[in-house]
Amino acid sequence: MTQVAPSNLRWQPTRAGLLNVWRFADETFEFHRGRLLLRGPNGAGKSMALELLFPFVLDADSRPSKLTSGIKVRGGLFERVITGSDHPTRVGFVWAEFRRGDEVFTIGARLRASQASRQVEADWFTSPLVVGTSLQLLDADRLPIAKAALATAVGEGGMLHPSAQDYRETVRHTLFPGFSAAQYNAL
Repeated sequence: MTQVAPSNLRWQPTRAGLLNVWRFADETFEFHRGRLLLRGPNGAGKSMALELLFPFVLDADSRPSKLTSGIKVRGGLFERVITGSDHPTRVGFVWAEFRRGDEVFTIGARLRASQASRQVEADWFTSPLVVGTSLQLLDADRLPIAKAALATAVGEGGMLHPSAQDYRETVRHTLFPGFSAAQYNAL
């Protein structure tokens, strides 16, 4: 019989958010004891929210086959970021917050989509700060902050990662200590 670690020893998701992506202006989802229930009518964006958050913020993998919660692939990351905007470029954030006791571990990506290239640049970050209080993702004009500002905003102990792979390794080592890369992939 396996024993489950007490919940205060494991990281649990507490909040997640979408900022200026798809049709979400600034949406924060609150978890209850590590669980999230999304309810609403068809077309409200429940599946889209999940596809943009999990497993995307854990995997750092934007392949269309990984960004779907169903059988049918609904396009790539570009469509998920740019939809809802009339501008040629759009910058937004996807993030998730985990807690273990008093510790906070926030993970996420700054996403910049361009109509000209039909590509999305992702800047992956981790931080011990809390989005909306000690970690501000919006500037004074309520616009998503620039990459250089994000590097400063993540604070001491935070990091703007040089690659998706580096970010993924940090997430794996922090949230799932002892998991090999193969175990994490299977998760």
